Amino acid sequence: QRKSRGMGDAAAAASAGCKAGTSAVFAPFKVHGLVAPSGSARTNVQQQWPNYLLHVPAGKHCLSYSFHTLRCYLVGPEHPKRVRAVQSCERAIFTAAGSTVRMFVNGRQVFAFEGHTGPVDMLEVFGRHHLVSLGGGPGRRIRVWQFNPPLAEPYSVIPLDKDFSATCMLHPDTYLNKVVIGSSEGTLQLWNIKTKSKIYTFKGWGEEVTCMAQSPVVDVVAIGLVTGAVHVHNLKLDETLMSFTHADGPVTALSFRTDEQPALVSGSSNGQIAVWNLKTRSLQTVFEAHQRGCRVATLSFLFAEPLLLSTAADNSIKVWFFNSTSDVGAHTLQRCLSGHSAPPTKIKFYGEFPWLLSAGQDRTLRLLSIYRSSLLKEVSQGSGLAKKAKKKGVPVQRCKLPAIVDMDLSTERHYQWDSVVTCHRNKRVAYSWNIKNQTLGSHKFKLTEKNKMSASITTVTVSGCGNFVLLGSSSGWIDKFNVQSGLHRGSFVGHTKAVTGLGTDATNDLLVSSSLDGSIKLWDFDGCKLKGELRQAVGDVPMPVSRLLLHRENNLCAAATDDGALHVYDIDTLARVRHFDQSHNASQLTDMVFSPDGRWLVTSTMDGALRVWDIPSGRLIDWFRVPKPATALAFSPKGDFLASAHVGQLGVYLWANRNYFSTVSPRAADSEPPLVRFSAPAADQTYDDAVLAFVENFSENADDETAAWISAMGEDGREDDEAARHKFPKKEGEPGGDADLDVVPGDDGLTTLSGLPETRWRVLADLDTIRERNRPDAPAQKPEEAPFFLPTTPGLQFSFAPLDKKTTEEQERQRQEAAAAEKEQLQRTGVAPIRTRLEQLLGLAFPLRQYDPVIAYLKQLGPSALDLTLRSLSTEEGDASLLHVLDLLCYMLESRQNFELSEAYLDVLLKAHGPALKALCAAAEEDASSAVEPESGAPADVPAVLRRLLVLHREQWGGRMEHAFHGALCLLNYVTGMRL
Repeated sequence: QRKSRGMGDAAAAASAGCKAGTSAVFAPFKVHGLVAPSGSARTNVQQQWPNYLLHVPAGKHCLSYSFHTLRCYLVGPEHPKRVRAVQSCERAIFTAAGSTVRMFVNGRQVFAFEGHTGPVDMLEVFGRHHLVSLGGGPGRRIRVWQFNPPLAEPYSVIPLDKDFSATCMLHPDTYLNKVVIGSSEGTLQLWNIKTKSKIYTFKGWGEEVTCMAQSPVVDVVAIGLVTGAVHVHNLKLDETLMSFTHADGPVTALSFRTDEQPALVSGSSNGQIAVWNLKTRSLQTVFEAHQRGCRVATLSFLFAEPLLLSTAADNSIKVWFFNSTSDVGAHTLQRCLSGHSAPPTKIKFYGEFPWLLSAGQDRTLRLLSIYRSSLLKEVSQGSGLAKKAKKKGVPVQRCKLPAIVDMDLSTERHYQWDSVVTCHRNKRVAYSWNIKNQTLGSHKFKLTEKNKMSASITTVTVSGCGNFVLLGSSSGWIDKFNVQSGLHRGSFVGHTKAVTGLGTDATNDLLVSSSLDGSIKLWDFDGCKLKGELRQAVGDVPMPVSRLLLHRENNLCAAATDDGALHVYDIDTLARVRHFDQSHNASQLTDMVFSPDGRWLVTSTMDGALRVWDIPSGRLIDWFRVPKPATALAFSPKGDFLASAHVGQLGVYLWANRNYFSTVSPRAADSEPPLVRFSAPAADQTYDDAVLAFVENFSENADDETAAWISAMGEDGREDDEAARHKFPKKEGEPGGDADLDVVPGDDGLTTLSGLPETRWRVLADLDTIRERNRPDAPAQKPEEAPFFLPTTPGLQFSFAPLDKKTTEEQERQRQEAAAAEKEQLQRTGVAPIRTRLEQLLGLAFPLRQYDPVIAYLKQLGPSALDLTLRSLSTEEGDASLLHVLDLLCYMLESRQNFELSEAYLDVLLKAHGPALKALCAAAEEDASSAVEPESGAPADVPAVLRRLLVLHREQWGGRMEHAFHGALCLLNYVTGMRL
């Protein structure tokens, strides 16, 4: 079942090992950004009260979304061909791919209906038992299938006329066993699928019928034509009731409102939606719902609701809310889920954040979540785009910035100022972006070179500290700007042709640049002076450097030249440390990326090949091909994923790094690269669910040792405490083998933590400060109470008498006196005080010192409840609650578990009950001086328990733990104070 949720390709590749059709290093994991990429296929809307479900064709898959959240909850298995039609009935989903109709239940294929000789373009469900399939073009046949229960043979087969090319199909309401079929010749036919007879032929309007929709009125349907005309037609009378003309191309989708508002909406092939008022028979409004030039594939009003669903070829799903009863055309965009409408060309992981930045040819910059496919956000380019487009009379898309040609980022100053800088096609200006606010930034960085005003920015880089950005131009000029202020800080002059790559080291001492003039130059970052130069040439002919990439942690610089060679330099010594001759066989290199540890260099070429170079050994350790050439690559900061964008693909593909989950031994790559298929879309999952699904499939053929290590990995790539206790032992002779397996807290002076979030215990010490900060400036004023019978003034005119404030104050005083008397009476009766749940548990656990249930109870409490529980401990004379809780703290320190919780509990206890403990110690000293023998468990035992608690605390913290913590803090303060 997990394979049907988008994990199938990744799991199959991971479990298959290194054989034909798989990569030795990377396994396909999932693809992000595919929302509704099949612009010509209609989305099926299924009502399952109280929610609606959307079944969207997406290439060779069918994606199922929840209407109210637009979250993808199910991804169907891959079909051999593109899915052309989708229908649903209760739990069953029907898809048409090629000449086969498949039936799925809960994401699993349960039956296949075969018999068509050509591709099936249309599906229609009849009731709860039958399905009608129809292929387009001349000579096609209608096939009726029984699916409840499913039968292999069709219920009936109806041949169509040879001169009748079907284009659309509709089952009118109340028309039992009948369908209306439109054609490209302009005629329509009404068929009875049970008797296999043609009932009637509608002459039509002489133009191709493109779509039909049922109205809320029986016998009345809307028919859209390729000329843009929309006709509201009565089937019973064969009479056209009204006609409209859509001036923006062919009509591609239609839908009626069913909430008692007389409105009809129509979609065009140019991305616009028109709203027609059926009462006035006029056009109400036309709005640009989708990107200009993208065909509207689906329009569907929800039953009895003013919500309209629309999908189009721009890879988006939108929900529109018609919020006016007087104006049927008034609308607002309520929800939207969209990806790139054109292939992405640049991708970057956004630091340690779980986001991926992608820039596409559709002039947008988008944020994609690594873990959840439905978290797709477009970074705003300003709120005035719509007004600007309306003023110029052009689509909104044309008012956006040109396509991004390069971008770079640094998350060190993510919370202070802009963190991303982009350069755009044929632009002299680079723009900053604020990812925290998801908007265009506040600065524009313009080239300062004035001799060549036609020069444009070709590459950008942001320093590791996030304070500087450097721009390389097509003329060879390099400018440096401050990101925070936007001020110019210097220029680097030396290249004679376009700059192709820039990079700065980790300490902002060096800048390295490459150019088409065949040179790699090393600059002093502060002084903007040239420090060294490397020349790439074949004989006396300069060899242009097409790409340059710098790894900041080890100062290794990779440069690709136009002759197909790949060079790796050490910029500290200006020495070439590795040379890969004919690394990409003279095929154009599209991108390259270092692994986070700097050991691997991954390159992509236009022939569809991806190569993995091992820099320490200088060998090619992996080589495989993908169906479409990669245009951009990016490694995640932890090294667990490689992201890639490809030619003609709207999504961003993630590849799982096998070396992150197991050990991949470097070996020579195969002589012929295998073809690795792309991964499938994935349903929304948490990171833990996704990794768990990947591990379950990976461990089928992996060894036990590797599988156990993967299953012990948490969200941040480290071992979970609980999973680490159950991991498999290592082999004999390896360090940390069987002898290190059964580690018990307390052995060799080890102390363990509870594993609870910091918010559950860290704020205990600051609750008083938080309450003081949140205290209102003035106490709440109690409103004056009005008497049940309002007094009136005597006289002929009726009026209320003013309330006597003294009477109200007297009533409040009487109420307080009554409450005090009731409390005094309760104390005189001798009733035992009510004991809290903590006091009850402590009383049961104290005799045998079995405090595990008490600790479990305290772990469940939130900070405020825990603080109240500890402060509510009884300090009355003769009560042993304080003694019990002190003994609990001693038990926690002796067991060397939950160390941070014991420290937090002790802090609250001393703050709340410090005077009471001091009084008990003083009383114990008086008893000792008077030679009075206290009873066992009496408060006189408190001093002894406090002394034991002090000794245990000094052993736990005052020993090597305090020394280790202070040493680490000292080193951390020194490192953070260095100038980087």
